[in-house]
Amino acid sequence: MKWQQNSDADGYVIYWGKSPDKLYGSIMVYGKNEYFFTGADRTDAYYFQIEAFNANGVSERTEVFKSE
Repeated sequence: MKWQQNSDADGYVIYWGKSPDKLYGSIMVYGKNEYFFTGADRTDAYYFQIEAFNANGVSERTEVFKSE
């Protein structure tokens, strides 16, 4: 997955799950605006949300998006 880079961000947190209201997994990515998610089961749909962070705090999360 790829997203638009924020020039003020030190990194991003990607929240993921199998339901849009249950994003219990998370992955932290530093200095990149893409991530290859290898934890997926081919038969299931997954939902993701991304938030940027830096020394001042965190941004608002993106809208939830679905990947099949």
